[in-house]
Amino acid sequence: MLNSSIRNSDWVTLFAPEPARRRTVSDSTTLIGPRGPETPNRAEEEGDYVVPVGFGWRCVTLTVAMPRNDAEEAAVRKVLEGPESTVRRLADDGEDTERPVRLKVELWVNGSKRGACREAERRVDRLTADRPSVRVTGTTLRQRRGSVPPTSRWHMYRIPTWGQHFLTSPLKELWVAAGGADVQRSVRLPITSSAEQAEAAFKREDGGGVPFEEGVHSVRRGIAPAADPSDRAETPWWNIRTGTPLRLASILAIVVCGWVARSVPWPWTAAFALPLAAASWYWGKWLTGNAERSWLVRFSAGSMVVLAIVITGYFMLGSAPSSGITASTVLFPVGAWLAALGSWHACRSSRVAQNAVALSPVLILPLPWVIPFFAQFLQSGYLHDNFGIPTSAVSIDPNWTYLIALRPAFFCACVIFICLGMTGWARYFYWNGRGKAYAIAMIACVAAVYLLTIIVASLQGVSEAASRAADSAVAGRDPDPYFGINGNLFCIRPVVNDPAVTNGPLPKDYPVLVFERAGDEVWAWDPRREVSSVAPSPALHVKADHVTTWAPTSGERPCAGDQKG
Repeated sequence: MLNSSIRNSDWVTLFAPEPARRRTVSDSTTLIGPRGPETPNRAEEEGDYVVPVGFGWRCVTLTVAMPRNDAEEAAVRKVLEGPESTVRRLADDGEDTERPVRLKVELWVNGSKRGACREAERRVDRLTADRPSVRVTGTTLRQRRGSVPPTSRWHMYRIPTWGQHFLTSPLKELWVAAGGADVQRSVRLPITSSAEQAEAAFKREDGGGVPFEEGVHSVRRGIAPAADPSDRAETPWWNIRTGTPLRLASILAIVVCGWVARSVPWPWTAAFALPLAAASWYWGKWLTGNAERSWLVRFSAGSMVVLAIVITGYFMLGSAPSSGITASTVLFPVGAWLAALGSWHACRSSRVAQNAVALSPVLILPLPWVIPFFAQFLQSGYLHDNFGIPTSAVSIDPNWTYLIALRPAFFCACVIFICLGMTGWARYFYWNGRGKAYAIAMIACVAAVYLLTIIVASLQGVSEAASRAADSAVAGRDPDPYFGINGNLFCIRPVVNDPAVTNGPLPKDYPVLVFERAGDEVWAWDPRREVSSVAPSPALHVKADHVTTWAPTSGERPCAGDQKG
């Protein structure tokens, strides 16, 4: 991303970083914005340390040698200079025309320390590939001369006209903190800045958008954890002062709560409400620690995290075998943390994050159509493939239509989340040199394989549930409901002479399995015919006004003498 030629070629991808935005440490009151023009040969002053905003940026100093030619030098400088790099000429030794010109290139790369020098050298070599006389003679990873002041993002929002009552005031604060009243304008300021400074920044900013109006608009600090007081260069992440070990331990405890909640009866499940509420308060206090916020905002932010972890433990570990519970419980929080951090590396400073507001509706709006379609696919696998009954003939609550697809959709989201994390870590380590296309292709193939596996496993689970229902019907018991599909054993008797029965005859001496009907026909599955026949027998159906049905009550469930009217 050193110039437009790279942005228009192989770096414009889904996870390509947006142009870096810079500021100086000495000018802590300036709005963070694009870097202004610089003099190529200006002296570098202590404290005027220009850095791109954000975690993970590394400055690599390269020495580039080339023959002494003013026109060629100007062309090379034009190619190498960009929003993430600066170029200046080193001091010459006299007017020796045979001595090559040396340029000092300071290039910012976003990723790990390991491989930063090689990545910077590869970028320079790629830019100067058409000039064989230009070569890199030295690379050095520049160390920061002091810490970069932390920053926070301020958002402008329209003041809601509701919420004046003391009962609705907390809801108003929650709505504002969640971004519901935002007008899509934001600036990044030093973390010590106040609301008055943020308002002044919005008033003097000329970047377009909704103009700031007193009494109509206000500003809020974006939700984020508090600035880390420890020195990351000297304090490792596992040190207790960073809080990371405590958060990992809490994730492990919440996962265990989700697992145990699936194993105990319902009255005992309510006992987990108190520890989960305490965990929600702890996580909410950490997530919203960069400013004073109401209790509802903090508790809501923490509840979202805790609820997601509890549901994950409930679904993923609830049915795990006892031999794998301990290992899964221990490894899950570590894997979730790595996947979350990798996803952050994949999306931060990228066009995904830059266009998140535009991408969110595109990704969310299809869900009300995609999830019911997949749910009907599963319902059809249960009814049509196993009992020969079309889904249109069975009455199913629409709410269950979404719930039957919730578990497969959850696992699909987990796979996408993990693959996104893998992409982020590959990007953080500079795609292992030149293997960017290979890494993306492999991760996409892995995601496709696992998504198809989830679909196949979901269909297999539906078939197993239908087999259990059929076995219950053969044994003379009503099958358990399955996501709104309720089947019961009923006796059936015609009320007209010679009714038209498709796939008949109509059994009269024993009950058949009947589901809640949605049309003018009664569809029934004959368990005895299924046992006696070699091939699967189709379901029989008859007009609803030609027959009458009733539930048998005797122990052996004979239908000959139990007819009710």
